Amino acid sequence: MSKKKDPEAKWRTRTWVVDFDDFCDNVIDELDVLQQVKEKYHDFQCTLFTIPSRTSPATIKAAKALGDWVKLAPHGYFHTRGECLAWTDTEAYEKIKLARDIGICEPVFRAPGWLLDANVYDACERLDYVVASHKGYRIPADGRTSRPGEYVYNDVTRRRKGTRAIHGHLTPVSGNYIKDMVEKGTLAFGEKRRFLSCVEAAV
Repeated sequence: MSKKKDPEAKWRTRTWVVDFDDFCDNVIDELDVLQQVKEKYHDFQCTLFTIPSRTSPATIKAAKALGDWVKLAPHGYFHTRGECLAWTDTEAYEKIKLARDIGICEPVFRAPGWLLDANVYDACERLDYVVASHKGYRIPADGRTSRPGEYVYNDVTRRRKGTRAIHGHLTPVSGNYIKDMVEKGTLAFGEKRRFLSCVEAAV
């Protein structure tokens, strides 16, 4: 039995949540690509998960100069695989706070390679930050009475209902490198659209 098409579907507003990993000094030129998307879709916004130890004040300033549609959020600290697994809750708190203090201050945190433990959740809860995770790596609540907000791009039950997620990279990663995404039309949006940040789409 085939599914019936909804004749009104194309007129309904689609809500998009767009984020990119690995913003740092080495990929500052990709801001030009983002600016081109913004020029085409005036209401576009995105979260750039930023590597604090590899991002200079000048690069942070250049990103912020584009406007508040670019949200800079911490992506680990040194961006070494598994670094967050070794953090105590105090170290996680301090690293995220250090990022905030240098201007990487959108209140959402993503671990490199999605690898994190309960200490990161605890630190994010203390800082009132959202945890941006992956359905294969997120930490279940396990009966805790409280936990920070969460945004899981590849799990519709772990983000705001009705949102569509786009996750990419500013580095040339196979499959979702920003320039390839533009070329393939992944960053093309219809007229009936709106955009939310990862923080706004968190549950």
